[in-house]
Order: sequence, then structure tokens, then C-alpha cells
Amino acid sequence: MFVAIAGGLVIANAIALLSPGFTTFWGSFLPWVPALGPFNFIIGIILGIILFGAVVMIFLKFRVLAAFVTFPTAILSLFIGGGFFAGGILGIIGGILLLLK
Repeated sequence: MFVAIAGGLVIANAIALLSPGFTTFWGSFLPWVPALGPFNFIIGIILGIILFGAVVMIFLKFRVLAAFVTFPTAILSLFIGGGFFAGGILGIIGGILLLLK
């Protein structure tokens, strides 16, 4: 559940980064965001799709593999805002929960 929400938030963040005002806002917290420009959108969509792939792995009972896919993806998403940071945090929590089950 957390991984799916994280994937949605990361994709929503990537789409929001297409707005110059939103990019300027995140640029005050993460100075590299404006420098990456449109690559933020591409990176966010790819990371979101990877997280949704981890959700499919969960349904196929590959929980440990899904956790090892979720951790690096959630940490990488923090570099573009992490789905408003909540997506990155939920991805990390989701990965921990997958390993504990």
C-alpha cells in the first residue's frame, strides 16, 4: 500500500516539476532541481513506474525483491523532491515493512 502511494506521489511530483513556479519553490530547498530542468520529469516518471513494478512484485509474492527495488528507488526520488518528500519516506517505510513480513 505504501509503495503504491509513494509511486503515485513521485509521478505527481514529476508532473508538478514541469511548472516553473513549482520548480522555483523546490529549488529553494534542493538547489540542483532547477539545474536538471526537464530531466526531473523523466526521472520522476521512471522512478514512479519502477515503484509500481515493485507493487506488482508484491502481488506476485516476491516481497524481498520488491523491498530491494523500493529502497534505492525511494532514496533516488528524494533528489527530485521525493514525491513531495512524503513519497520518498513512504517508499522507505514500505520497503522496511516488506522486509519485516
